[in-house]
Amino acid sequence: MRLQVNSLNQTHMMAKVLAELLVQSQPLPLLLLDGDLGAGKTTLVRFLVSSLPGGEQAEVSSPSFNILNIYPTQPEVAHFDLYRLQGPPEDFWADILEDENRLRIVEWAKYLNPAQYPNHVQIKIKLQKNLRIFHFTSLDKDSILLGQIQNRLKEHKLWT
Repeated sequence: MRLQVNSLNQTHMMAKVLAELLVQSQPLPLLLLDGDLGAGKTTLVRFLVSSLPGGEQAEVSSPSFNILNIYPTQPEVAHFDLYRLQGPPEDFWADILEDENRLRIVEWAKYLNPAQYPNHVQIKIKLQKNLRIFHFTSLDKDSILLGQIQNRLKEHKLWT
């Protein structure tokens, strides 16, 4: 599933749709984000977190230095950035990564093995001139969640 956006407003709308559908999913899926530096991973997280109840109180920033930020939202968001580790996180963080009662978002997810986390949605972000291209995948090729995301984005005229 592929989506092209050409503005921050469209990215924000996509994040709102994504937040709404992710929190309705039980158990909560793991959101895996990949893309080059500056592709918009943290911006997507900021918009997604701000769309959740309690998100207006969250100060979203890239957790590159501390690896993990926790945001006071409903549900709680655990935001990882694996860039500095360049590998899977230590056991200390493994319990949080596997906790399906909180929304877990991982930047630089290429350092994780997605097969370890079957309940996930992966978003790869690419910059192309004035566009951001979001490519959504899941281990489940018939993912109901991906279908719901696509349908809701069509309703908001973000998907053609």
